[in-house]
Amino acid sequence: PEDPRFPSPQRMLTKPADCSGWPEPRIYLEAQQWFTGFTKDIDSQSKHIHIGACVPYNATLAGSVVLDVLVQLHLMDDHRLADISAQVEQADGRVPLANTGYTGLDCTQNLLSCQAVYRLVLDTTRAVYDGYFDFRLSTSLRRISMNQGPNFSEGQGFNSNCLLSFRARLANGKPTLAGNAKTGPNPTFGRGTQSFPWSYTEAFWRGDLPLQPVSGLWLIPLINTEQHADSASVTQSFISLDPAFHKLPPLIGTVLLRNSSSPGGWRGQLAIDTTKLANGFHKLFIRTDAKVPPFSLPSSIFPPEAPFPGGTNSGVLVVAFEVKN
Repeated sequence: PEDPRFPSPQRMLTKPADCSGWPEPRIYLEAQQWFTGFTKDIDSQSKHIHIGACVPYNATLAGSVVLDVLVQLHLMDDHRLADISAQVEQADGRVPLANTGYTGLDCTQNLLSCQAVYRLVLDTTRAVYDGYFDFRLSTSLRRISMNQGPNFSEGQGFNSNCLLSFRARLANGKPTLAGNAKTGPNPTFGRGTQSFPWSYTEAFWRGDLPLQPVSGLWLIPLINTEQHADSASVTQSFISLDPAFHKLPPLIGTVLLRNSSSPGGWRGQLAIDTTKLANGFHKLFIRTDAKVPPFSLPSSIFPPEAPFPGGTNSGVLVVAFEVKN
């Protein structure tokens, strides 16, 4: 039965950006991991997994905290969702707060896309310290046709997943470290993880998130895109408003940035004239692409030496905001 203290989990399927009705102010955030074959079009032929939730960004949390997590798979007919986990980064490492256990979600009944909502109850008392920390929501995927090991000949590894990171404050009567007594500059980010040679690709929002409606000329403090692997680099940074990549044909939205000239990643500010947008909820989509050409896998790492078809790993952060002019 649904808990009357919280919104219905099913609202995430129809109005995910609506975060009203929670005990504290929340904002809808989403992370995505994309994989695109080397010769395929990134905007229309990519495989992706999404994880999104109305999160209690910068809120004070204690005891049990409920999160309704929306997971979507797109063109992922060969993978299924293994599980979703919630953790908090503390001085001694990551502390697990909740896990769905094995979900088995796959798109074999709908080869284009599928989605589901999972309610996680985070036990924040497991954390050792109080104060401001980074909370992580992450997914893991498993191949349907091969339960063990990656299939590098297809350009995809075994541990594909995406991760969403946001900051909040714990107050469970635990010790507070001096460095965590105040909220710091730690960013909100979405990460797309893929096996060798990418490691992980990220999109960052550095600054306060829009918990309140915005109006007029909205200045976004700082956005940047990064790639964390010596064998891959950022090949494109892409930002748009209100895209719909799951539609046929895909809609890329209002493009604010498409930059392919900064291999170290793009870093800058944005200004959005919200008077040109309808009142209501919108989504800012930030994607970091890392394209790797075909090459031979070194036999010292993957014996015997084998051809690798290349491709693009992408990390995405989506930030929902409400316009009220």
